[in-house]
Amino acid sequence: MRSRHKTAWAALVLGGLLLAGGLLLRTTRRQVEPQRAEGLASDPRQHPAYQGYQLGSDETVVDFGFQPLWLPTNLISETMRRDRVLARALEALGMKARFHAFFKGSDVNAFLASGQLEVGIGGDMPALVAAATQRVHVTSMIQRGFCTIVASRSQLLSELSGKRVGYARGSNAHFALLKAFEDEAMDQGSVRWVPLDVNEMPAALGAGEIDAFSAWEPTASRALLTVSGAKRIRSSTCSGYLYFARRFSSGHRSARQHIVAAQLRAMNWLRSNPENVSRAAKWARAAARALTGRPARLPVAKWVELANQDILGPAGGADLIPAELAKGGRLFAEFACLKGLGKIPATVSWKSVRGCWDGGDLALIRQGRGTYLLDRDDYGEHAN
Repeated sequence: MRSRHKTAWAALVLGGLLLAGGLLLRTTRRQVEPQRAEGLASDPRQHPAYQGYQLGSDETVVDFGFQPLWLPTNLISETMRRDRVLARALEALGMKARFHAFFKGSDVNAFLASGQLEVGIGGDMPALVAAATQRVHVTSMIQRGFCTIVASRSQLLSELSGKRVGYARGSNAHFALLKAFEDEAMDQGSVRWVPLDVNEMPAALGAGEIDAFSAWEPTASRALLTVSGAKRIRSSTCSGYLYFARRFSSGHRSARQHIVAAQLRAMNWLRSNPENVSRAAKWARAAARALTGRPARLPVAKWVELANQDILGPAGGADLIPAELAKGGRLFAEFACLKGLGKIPATVSWKSVRGCWDGGDLALIRQGRGTYLLDRDDYGEHAN
């Protein structure tokens, strides 16, 4: 989609529109395409923050895109970066991992599509787009929590009409906004859209440059803590995934499985001791500062609290959830939304996208937990 361009909306099929006898399609209407903010490159690969990255086609290097501004995936990825067990397993295969920080999943996807990354972490919306357009292999869940709409004051969602709303284009937080507007029968063209990197949103809200935004944690909590009068006005479920470029997944099965095992090992280690979560939170805060040039405003204790409310809590797990992947489930609704936005080609079927989600590695790794050293803790202070 292009800036200042009106697109005809396909009828969006969202969670609240699914009926037992079929799909209720709302009336198609023309919407105003959100305007891109000045200074944001249309190609994420041109973002100034990424220009110094060493990326290439070296078969011996596994380039991994992660998001240090997304909690708790940042705790998991920072733990994986320091996993000496993973480093040794890859070394035995003649390989090594190299981790690169990105602001959001759509940026990760751009580098995956260009062949500069082999592995990525992304929210449900970027994962769906990558599955539809790149046929990535989605192996495991790495986040399950909430996206939150934060406003400058307590108000109804409908009161955002005519206001400036910050969003990360193509993210699950973007979907949270679209779904919220659909639920309230609001025309998305009634608000003024302001594309922003997530780290910019709290400051923009505090400065009055925007009136609300939608984001994942810890961005939402940071705004609630630091912006006077800021209020949470809507939260919705979101998830995130570990996925692999198809060319790498097919050609390097053993390396892929060792990386998935590193995710399981990291989650086990983080759950085993509260001190481990605090330690990883400090690593993640440092990574966030390295990407943004700004210190984290939330205390470590708050990062730990938020992480334990997400996938690191007692009910969390890396397994893919069949109900969410069923036709009529949440991911299917997001898939329909992405088609309406033009982010997924109309010719792509749900069956082909659903086929990219394959959690078979999880069962295999757990069965061979001794081989994959799931109970081995060997983490250094410095990232690999």
